[in-house]
Amino acid sequence: MYNISLADYEQLFAEQRGLCIGCLAPPEEGVRFDVDHDHATGEVRGLLCNRCNNVLSKAKDNPEILRRLASYLDEHQAKLRVVA
Repeated sequence: MYNISLADYEQLFAEQRGLCIGCLAPPEEGVRFDVDHDHATGEVRGLLCNRCNNVLSKAKDNPEILRRLASYLDEHQAKLRVVA
């Protein structure tokens, strides 16, 4: 898929030190990372665990949505620290 060979996958995996680009976790035993790609161009961007790949998909690959959500979480955490 996505014009990527097993050798290409293994090279990306090694370049990422065997970790998901998003959460920095290794793959679960017996599970391969998803090949993340730009939906407009088909260009491979990297390897992600299924959860992180789904996050990008749900956010429609829109960095602004992801930044707003990250800010939302940061603000929520800050409020919790003030209360505690």
